[in-house]
Amino acid sequence: MKLLQDDPDYNFHTEDDAAIYFRNSARQAPTHLRCSGICFELSAHSYGEFRVELAPFEFIGAGLFGEVRPCAALDSTKWTGNSHKYGIYKHRNQLLIIESNGSGEYGYLERHSDNIQLFESLCASLPRERIWDLCHLIAETQKQGYRKGRHEITTLFLQNRLKRRRRNNQYRLEILPVSSQQQ
Repeated sequence: MKLLQDDPDYNFHTEDDAAIYFRNSARQAPTHLRCSGICFELSAHSYGEFRVELAPFEFIGAGLFGEVRPCAALDSTKWTGNSHKYGIYKHRNQLLIIESNGSGEYGYLERHSDNIQLFESLCASLPRERIWDLCHLIAETQKQGYRKGRHEITTLFLQNRLKRRRRNNQYRLEILPVSSQQQ
């Protein structure tokens, strides 16, 4: 992945059609990006968050919103969606989707992907607007899954149903059953 800087006071951005800008990078180009796991990386056996070196990744395609579209929630409102851009990248068997929006850039990583050829084919055959739809679906699904998990853990904590257990010098979390008082 190559990064460019248009002016010494500007942030760096990717040198590809996605042109993903990295916030707070005016002094130095970013070398790594914190990423959330997608697909298998969301399993119970994975930590789900990684720090990824950007340099080895190659551009596959861009997800750009395109023309103004009607908003599904409000019939008369039109949404530009230009606040969100997506870049799709690969490195060996790793698939990386970078989202850029008003609050910064976010990475979604599948470290052991069998989907690289699928994404290469999709990016070669679909318009950028459809790639945007696909990437937005993946990003929003990942975020919603995170929010749901956090809500469930918070609820269990407030119900006093979380117990830390130690076995073989390792701690693990146990979820206690619902007591008759809580029903």
